[in-house]
Amino acid sequence: MTENESFKIKVENKEKYYLVKFIGLAELDLYSVKNLEEVFQDYNQQQTQSWVLDLTYINFIDSSGIGAVLHQSKFLRDNKKTLYMLKPNSNIMHIFSLGSFNTLLSIIDDLSQVSE
Repeated sequence: MTENESFKIKVENKEKYYLVKFIGLAELDLYSVKNLEEVFQDYNQQQTQSWVLDLTYINFIDSSGIGAVLHQSKFLRDNKKTLYMLKPNSNIMHIFSLGSFNTLLSIIDDLSQVSE
């Protein structure tokens, strides 16, 4: 778990995937994405498996957040795994659709939709 004074990024190792929860964080921006990238790097070195980003409480994502998500998604695809986006709100979906990023990402409404 990566911890900052104002927020935490918690990773739960499920049997088939890593579940990432953002605690006390509503925005994936230049400030917070550095912590997320560190989490990706640390866990990618240990074992390659799919990831689920729980975006339930994320209200905003900027270009640095999109870049981190797309970079991790490509890394996982190259390793035959998937990056899932759990419950992104309409604002996040709008941002993803503007750049056609939604076609590159696996959007899910609940964890039962995770495969692999």
